[in-house]
Amino acid sequence: MIVEMVKTDGEWLSKQFEKNLDLRSPKKPHQELLLLNKIPNILIRENGNLIGFCSLRRRFGCIELCSLVVDEDHRGKGISHKLVFSAWDRWRQDPIIHGKSVIPSVNLAAAIRDDEIEEEFDVLPMIAFTRNVAAAAAFNRAGFKIMSPKRRWWTLGLIRHKYGALSTKTMFSILLNRLFKTFFIVLIGEKLPKNAKKVNFVKTWFQKRRRVFHYLSNLNQYELFVLDPKKVDCPPIKTEEEKQNINSKIQSFGMNFIDGEKLIKKGADISETKNWDDGASKNSNEKLPLINLSEEE
Repeated sequence: MIVEMVKTDGEWLSKQFEKNLDLRSPKKPHQELLLLNKIPNILIRENGNLIGFCSLRRRFGCIELCSLVVDEDHRGKGISHKLVFSAWDRWRQDPIIHGKSVIPSVNLAAAIRDDEIEEEFDVLPMIAFTRNVAAAAAFNRAGFKIMSPKRRWWTLGLIRHKYGALSTKTMFSILLNRLFKTFFIVLIGEKLPKNAKKVNFVKTWFQKRRRVFHYLSNLNQYELFVLDPKKVDCPPIKTEEEKQNINSKIQSFGMNFIDGEKLIKKGADISETKNWDDGASKNSNEKLPLINLSEEE
């Protein structure tokens, strides 16, 4: 039963990454399982089935919260908030994520005096990139701050860039990581979904690299969120009063916010609304760039 459940996890992850072009490239189910044992991750289950996932990656000078995904049938239930809260909880107390040894250094003098030894470690800032309002709300509730554009030397001081808040080393670390992944996709391409219709060689070549074109076409929309290490002891907000302030904060980011409950009271039909953390209509087909893979041959 355990083996079957783990195998299902790999299939679920591979399927989610294949459908969500904002996330990393999908791997084969058994490769996804191997990766689960290599990197820190947050898993949320219901009745033994995986319904939510995100991972924590250590970059130079920071921890990146990435690959946040929620099962389509469970969106709109606050699963993304639970994932971010769990990520915050692990980020603040797991020294391994921050590159520290599992074996703490021994203070002999304190041990001889029989003093209480407190294990402390420097917490790195946690960052996240997103272009989705629901994800932005989850990050905001966890204490993340959207970063304002700043002038940096690599823009020659002429323009303000939204990623200017990152240190130079962190910026180049993330840039090299993204360039390597992009180069790999362009060189090899991705496996097409099983129900993809057959097209000519040129269209197939571009479709196998659709994730790169998706990244590039939406590059300007990804916002940078940063969680300051000073907030390591500040738990994400949970009260209803604090929750009401989120709408105004999201709007201050320059991002559109839709209050579904108010629209319903006015008689609006929002059944076809497809936000990032909402359950999309099963009858709707979202066309991928270049070629519509949702059509069967």
